[in-house]
Amino acid sequence: MDKESGWRKDRLLVYTFMVNGKEKWESIGKVGEVTKTVAQARLGERRHQVRLGQLDMIGAKIPTSAEFSREYLTYVKDVKQNRSARRTRQALKHFSLLFGNKKLSEITPEDSDTYKRRRFNEGAKPATVNRELAVIKHLF
Repeated sequence: MDKESGWRKDRLLVYTFMVNGKEKWESIGKVGEVTKTVAQARLGERRHQVRLGQLDMIGAKIPTSAEFSREYLTYVKDVKQNRSARRTRQALKHFSLLFGNKKLSEITPEDSDTYKRRRFNEGAKPATVNRELAVIKHLF
């Protein structure tokens, strides 16, 4: 089978599809137990779900950057010392201004580059931006 309608991997029949710009794959069953027609039908269902925005791969609500930042700050207050917690709070404040309404799963490497350019344009020093990015990496 071709890659789009399904393919064989270690005696399992799997198919691939794209969700939010990322390639996902699902196993349909063992080779011989599932036909190419069944695989194509299931792939069509998945693509339809993706188009309608109904496909949630992990079955959980993905928070926005602002929502998760608030939760992370609560954790940081309990675990880190005051100076480190303050640095984290400042970094997340700048990050939330740009990405507050975006879901964490929607933030891309290009968004990270946009963040760096914006912070440099605001006059932040390279070391400051690097420290902020180190904090942000902990969110992911």
